[in-house]
Amino acid sequence: MNKPALNKTNAAYRLKEARKNLHLTQKQLGERAGLSWYQIKDLEGCRVKLTPLLVKLFYYEFGINPDWLLNGKGGMFIRKEEKFNQYDRETQLILNELESSPALKNTFIKFIEAKKGNKQAFEDIRNIIKGLQIIFE
Repeated sequence: MNKPALNKTNAAYRLKEARKNLHLTQKQLGERAGLSWYQIKDLEGCRVKLTPLLVKLFYYEFGINPDWLLNGKGGMFIRKEEKFNQYDRETQLILNELESSPALKNTFIKFIEAKKGNKQAFEDIRNIIKGLQIIFE
């Protein structure tokens, strides 16, 4: 299998450039991204292709601009304010709703706790759902 050459025109090179700009080793980048150092090495070495999921992961975890990473367009990083403006309008809408509704915020927190294995939170969510079923019947 022929792998593409590592050069400034491909995403692997740009990922390595971003990692170095962040002053991280392959191991450190991998740990923060939930990957192993050898997965980072394979990505940077063009042995593994960047998937859309990995591009999103590097964007959310490190602020690496997806368009720059994939196509070399724009700046290397996107500031937090730009993230919300450019990619996360829905996230901002959700945050605004959570801030304005303590009950909704509490329910959302219970979902997170239930996902993490909190049995009481899971029971609370079941009761909320039962209550909604009664309302809509």
